[in-house]
Amino acid sequence: MRRRPIAAFVAAVVVVIGLGVGVLAATGDAALPNRSASGGPVKAGDACSSAAGLTSLTVTRVVGLPQNHTTFSFTTPIVVNDRAAVGAAARLLCDLPPMPSGAFSCPADFGTTYVFSFSASGGAQPQLRAVLDPDGCRTVTGLGRTRWTSEAPATFWGDLGRSIGLQGATNATFSGTMH
Repeated sequence: MRRRPIAAFVAAVVVVIGLGVGVLAATGDAALPNRSASGGPVKAGDACSSAAGLTSLTVTRVVGLPQNHTTFSFTTPIVVNDRAAVGAAARLLCDLPPMPSGAFSCPADFGTTYVFSFSASGGAQPQLRAVLDPDGCRTVTGLGRTRWTSEAPATFWGDLGRSIGLQGATNATFSGTMH
């Protein structure tokens, strides 16, 4: 008789994970098409080459699993209009190593992602969008090939935080704290 509650719990966890994956997939590349400086779609291989001339950045947080009751030390959206800081953020994301192929394990993903929408002066539409997942496999999508932060330099999270106005940022700053 004890197996029934365990089976129900496992089924509930599978549903929650499935919902989280669905929400995260909705914020991925297909839902957020990149645009070139001319307004046309950016080809998968050249997203980062369109980073020249970017002048503004808006960072928004997507909480895919609100039932996790995660809190964060900063609010979004964050708007950055300093051209040097915008360029630094774009370079940090574009310089990440590619996600390796093959099978490997990743830590738990708690459903939070950040959308980095870069624009050029006067551009009504973002020219470049990247989605950063600070948990799980710690991926960055939307820049052509999938990149990951797991093999990034030790200074990555602090440098990314500074580029968007957060001092002393770590991976935990972006992941938040569950209560």
